[in-house]
Amino acid sequence: MLKSKKIKKFLFEHNLVKYENKCICAERAFMANSAVQWCLKKIDNDEFSQNQIDSFGKILMLYLEDKIDLRWQKGMLCMTHKTSNQP
Repeated sequence: MLKSKKIKKFLFEHNLVKYENKCICAERAFMANSAVQWCLKKIDNDEFSQNQIDSFGKILMLYLEDKIDLRWQKGMLCMTHKTSNQP
């Protein structure tokens, strides 16, 4: 299977792409791509240790599983844990 088909399958299986009112919504997929591109640049510039790369992978998976939120703030990737609405 081609890489693009594997990626598309992953995105739909994990509800990262949705169709709403004849539009494709992929906010989490776009944010994940942005974060991955940032990480790859850091790796290419030897700015990340193997430990940091491993940690980033875990953080990215938590984001894709909708357990945390990621956002850009002044050029830095910031993480926020999601709070549950349970009593």
